[in-house]
Amino acid sequence: MKKLFLGVLFGAFIGVGMSHAVGIESLTTAIDKQVEKRSSLKEQVSFLEQIQALVRTPKFKNSEYKDIFAELDRYSWEKIAKLQSTNTPSTQNSTNNGEEVQTLISDGTSHIQINNVDIQKVRDALLSWHNEERSSLGLSPLSYHSDLERTAGEWSDILRDELRTSNTHERVKGDGYYNYTKLLGWFEERSIVYPVLWNGNISFSENVGYGYYKCSSSDCTNTLISSLKTTWTNLFMKEKSYNGAHYRALSLPQYTQMGIGVSIDSSKNRYYLVVHYSVDLLEKTAN
Repeated sequence: MKKLFLGVLFGAFIGVGMSHAVGIESLTTAIDKQVEKRSSLKEQVSFLEQIQALVRTPKFKNSEYKDIFAELDRYSWEKIAKLQSTNTPSTQNSTNNGEEVQTLISDGTSHIQINNVDIQKVRDALLSWHNEERSSLGLSPLSYHSDLERTAGEWSDILRDELRTSNTHERVKGDGYYNYTKLLGWFEERSIVYPVLWNGNISFSENVGYGYYKCSSSDCTNTLISSLKTTWTNLFMKEKSYNGAHYRALSLPQYTQMGIGVSIDSSKNRYYLVVHYSVDLLEKTAN
């Protein structure tokens, strides 16, 4: 397996000038072909898990192409989630682990507090950027959900206060770049329950980013929005040309809701942005 995948990596990069877009497209295509060659779900998942284990080794995580390998880690998790949900006998609307489910209504509570900033205008800006792009693709708009703001805000606070890192999805060190199963458990611990979809689509995604922010005026709203726009433009939308993970998250057709978390580290003049996307949230009803 290791020799096979190293060969795939070598073949994908030779002669293409190590373009990020070309590298990702070549590698994901090669992965898809290898998955198709395996007849059982167990073999397919095992192959993808081996890829994840390989790209998480120091040789790959610390290489000059670490961003590409991180993308492969996330792509593999998305692929595993789709394969497993396609083979799971559950419906989207009826039950969850045998219990009835219902739509979880947003309570409208604000979970973001930033000095001298009108948070509603920040929400409106992020939601508008997302829905303008989705409209251009012929996709339905996203609505804003305060429970997703709650979880996104918690993670942006953790990035600022505990991990003090630029961006990570790891809830526990060693989880890997994007561990879908661990993230699912993290949300469930916070009373966010996602349905298992018949059509093989993942139920949620998380985008993270950071950038420079400094403001001492009486109204910092536009300054923060302008700062956040750099992450939108230079990270999320920049990946559109090769359908990268951040762009896929905001443009997946099954998603209906989003929420943002924004935390400020004044000591570093830095903001941390987290966006949570999901299908309609579900909750277990009392028996």
